[in-house]
Amino acid sequence: MKYTITHVNLPEKEYLVVRGYYAFSDSPPEEYAKWHRLFSDLINNGYGDNDLVRQLLEKSGADEVFELFCNNCRNDERLGMWVVGRDIACENRNNAQAGDGFEIVRLNPSEYLRIEYYYGDGLTREQAFNEVIDYFNDEWIRDNPYESLIEGEYHYDPGTANLCLLEPDEDIKRVIFWNPIKQRAI
Repeated sequence: MKYTITHVNLPEKEYLVVRGYYAFSDSPPEEYAKWHRLFSDLINNGYGDNDLVRQLLEKSGADEVFELFCNNCRNDERLGMWVVGRDIACENRNNAQAGDGFEIVRLNPSEYLRIEYYYGDGLTREQAFNEVIDYFNDEWIRDNPYESLIEGEYHYDPGTANLCLLEPDEDIKRVIFWNPIKQRAI
């Protein structure tokens, strides 16, 4: 198997984030283009010299950067559509305050499925990330007695999100993904 899968229980955590959005339907072109470029660059090339990420790391006191996905599904009146969060996040080790473009997100304690995937030179990191997401959604969740806590009745809960580690360097050929899960009712 090409995926290393583990179940982990994560405690409540506070993250310092830069908010981003991914619309369920077509976003205004400039909004979508801005975040698509930013995340494609961060996912595929690492965050190396990115000023925004450097500021986030310094302010939070963290040494890892994550994408938090789907922790604030809502109807965005400004965009006129349903959107989900796609935030750049660091664990808030310095107990930094919100402000200067940064916000606080608290995730509830939860069981997570952790998938680690090492891939070769035939894929970009974004393609590998999409492969992991597809595996989780199309195979793992179907074949196991669990449900995702960012789907269905749960997708409005701001205390949940899936996480993906954003690697600092494009030469690191791995994706690490966490999705909050719970045992299905029998």
